[in-house]
Amino acid sequence: MKTLFAFFLLLVTCNSVMGTIPAIPADVYNHQLYYTAPATIWEEILPLGNGRLGMMPDGGVDREHIVLNEISLWSGMEADYGNPDASRSLPAIQQLLFEGKNKEAQELMYSSFVPKKPESGGTYGNYQMLADLNIDFSFPHRRKTTSENDTAPVTDYRRWLDLRDAVAYTSFTKEGIDYQREYFTSRDKDVMIIHLTASRRRALSFSAQLSRPKQGVVSMLPGIGKEEGTLLLEGTLDSGKPGREGMKYRVAMRLISKGGKQNISAERGITLTQGREAWLVLSATTSYAASGTDFSGNRYKEVCDSLLNAVTQHVQIKESHIASHRTFYDRVSLTLPFTEDDVLPTNERITRFTERESPALAALYYNYGRYLFISSTRPGSLPPNLQGLWANGVETPWNGDYHTNINIQMNHWPLEQAGLSELYQPLTALIERLIPSGEETARTFYGTHAQGWVLHMMTNIWNYTAPGEHPSWGATNTGGAWLCAHLWEHYQYTQDIEFLKRIYPVLKGASEFFYSTMVREPKHGWLVTAPTSSPENAFFVGNDPTPVSVCMGPTMDVQLLTELYTNVIEATSILECDADYAAKLREALDKFPPMQISKGGYLQEWLEDYKEQDVHHRHV
Repeated sequence: MKTLFAFFLLLVTCNSVMGTIPAIPADVYNHQLYYTAPATIWEEILPLGNGRLGMMPDGGVDREHIVLNEISLWSGMEADYGNPDASRSLPAIQQLLFEGKNKEAQELMYSSFVPKKPESGGTYGNYQMLADLNIDFSFPHRRKTTSENDTAPVTDYRRWLDLRDAVAYTSFTKEGIDYQREYFTSRDKDVMIIHLTASRRRALSFSAQLSRPKQGVVSMLPGIGKEEGTLLLEGTLDSGKPGREGMKYRVAMRLISKGGKQNISAERGITLTQGREAWLVLSATTSYAASGTDFSGNRYKEVCDSLLNAVTQHVQIKESHIASHRTFYDRVSLTLPFTEDDVLPTNERITRFTERESPALAALYYNYGRYLFISSTRPGSLPPNLQGLWANGVETPWNGDYHTNINIQMNHWPLEQAGLSELYQPLTALIERLIPSGEETARTFYGTHAQGWVLHMMTNIWNYTAPGEHPSWGATNTGGAWLCAHLWEHYQYTQDIEFLKRIYPVLKGASEFFYSTMVREPKHGWLVTAPTSSPENAFFVGNDPTPVSVCMGPTMDVQLLTELYTNVIEATSILECDADYAAKLREALDKFPPMQISKGGYLQEWLEDYKEQDVHHRHV
């Protein structure tokens, strides 16, 4: 599974104590990731986020590399991907499926039922990293060395992330001096903080530089009065349309120090020599406007600078950040039996878990999952994407977008159970923004008779709803139906009638699309979706060795649409509206395919008991 939150699959919350807990602070180990060496690969870095800004420090001793993120930083732009050939070819594709010629149907789809390159320009784009922050440290030498390459050893190294506080740390001793680094993305002040200390005066020296692989220019603003200067990184991403500027961004960094000498330049960055304590404060914004925010012109720059200025007047904001984070994190707890392995570094705990029982590791897993979700979204922002909000590089895997054939749903599975109800707002807003595009896609790809709105298997911040460019996976068109299940779940937990009134048109529109486009398959007369696919799995038709994905009425579609129709019917009852439409949905439900058991004894994935290509597919 591509999503960062794959580990949520089987975790459940628990408010009761299970088993006997030794007389030690057992929970400490289940709210903390810790390591005894710097990160060597991206996946070992400790992620920090406040729902909009992200930061990933690798804990390097001589050079610390910190990747910065802002959840709305996307290339591309909104564009028209409509393909008139799609609706014209639809009857032929469906007829081939009726005749059992799935391979031929898929081949026809590859030539006709795909998004068309926008005539007016623009690209789908991808989620991108914001910036690299490299901090190069100089350490005082207290003893003579035998050679230029002889450096003092580092001892007592520890790197950890406190999940309850959303603060990461790196500490070590070098030349008898204790160094500690503290990092957090303030949830309440909306800035990034790096707090650096040394146990001796004049022992802290470093140079901090901002950069980006491309589309980034570094400059500086001189200080005013006693205010220190500000280092800036700014740029404009590619929209894909000639003459049209893409997303703009701004990163601003300032150094606050106790003791030592500061210097700032665009070439060398911000430098501190012979200090003892310092704070690097960073603010960042993009020109993306969501939820009615006005970032036209230079407004995003003004917001960036105002956030920075507000904090640099008072850098002691850690406690308020912790309090703000804990209002979400402390809403649920899970305690499992303690073992002696719980005190090991996290990587060693995981290795030991493969050898013997260690129940509390599941509690750490669950807490980490909750932490990642809280860190990846906030009201007024965007929902977590395939990587939450953390990206390392300009080209992110799978575009770092939103995959609606399981991934964005998986991100939100623990939300209500973990008491994080208000964090549904970004997902709700994203779905609502997709409706106009989804209505246009319904008509363009499925014909003028298509009603409501549709979303296929992926989307982005530019409201993309068309099929994917490869029908083997891009034909799945139940993404919107599945997202509607989350809207309904939010109503179930909150019992908020006003929310139900707001989302009812969304649910109804999604059901109208399928009610107007499902067809009767010839063998049993069942109502089915066609064409479609069962996400990322393929099958073989007869003795043909070619794997095929395009089909009609896979079990997943049947289940999702059963849930959608049922929820709409219940909503009409609660809101006392659309009784006639609800009756039509009940009648349609009676014509859906039943759940079938394959000859192998498991739930059949397709209408026919095809031989599947990969019985061990990772999406299982």
